[in-house]
Amino acid sequence: METTPANIESELREVIAQIKKGVAALAEAETRAVRLNDIADRVEWQTFLDNGGTVADRNALAKLESADARLDADLARIEVNRIKTKIKALETESMAISVMAKQVAIEWAKG
Repeated sequence: METTPANIESELREVIAQIKKGVAALAEAETRAVRLNDIADRVEWQTFLDNGGTVADRNALAKLESADARLDADLARIEVNRIKTKIKALETESMAISVMAKQVAIEWAKG
């Protein structure tokens, strides 16, 4: 990338746009994670209530029956964390670009 003020500004605008998309994606991913966790809990509780036997047996069966739903919820939480990490990286990148912009502005002012 050529370090002209226009190019730096363009790059900064692109990073800011990506951060905005990331924030929207994070909201969606968090909502999905909560819903999937709720589904897993409901499967587990319903299985516990629907079966007989000792409490230990019912707990074990409930955990087993909800395992797939729990995995989906866990994967959704992983996605939330990945999006948060990406947003942090973009924020760091935007700060670096801002510093570069100031340095270029100083150099261009010198002539």
